[in-house]
This record gives sequence, C-alpha cells and structure tokens, in this order.
Amino acid sequence: MKIAKFQAVQCDTRYDRPMKVVCGADTVGIACVISLDTDNEPTVEYLLQMAKEIEALPPVEYKYFKNVKPIL
Repeated sequence: MKIAKFQAVQCDTRYDRPMKVVCGADTVGIACVISLDTDNEPTVEYLLQMAKEIEALPPVEYKYFKNVKPIL
C-alpha cells in the first residue's frame, strides 16, 4: 500500500473576504498535508488530477482547500 501526499492551504469562507480587505491577502488559512492510501504507486498524472479534484471540492462547514500540490 502506498500513500499519496498533498500539501494544501485549508481556508475558511467566513474569513476570506475580511482578510482580503484588511491585509490584501488572497490566501489566508492553515497549511496542511492530505494523505490518501492507494493500492499502487501513484503516477504523476494521477497526483496532478487528484490535486485538481481536491481543490474543486465544495466547502464543508465553511472550510475548503486551496493551492493543493502533490508531494513527490
């Protein structure tokens, strides 16, 4: 079993707008690592596709992921 890892920024929709106005920051959040278990060694194409899919997920309880990048 292999583990696919991604680095991302976990953002909150409640704070995006105020922080953009106050400090002009487009991305305010908590740096995190997302780990997924896979059966085989993930290919680069698979990792890039998964990064796009993670970023496209809708917010859950105001939280969402931004700047998702695979850790190779």
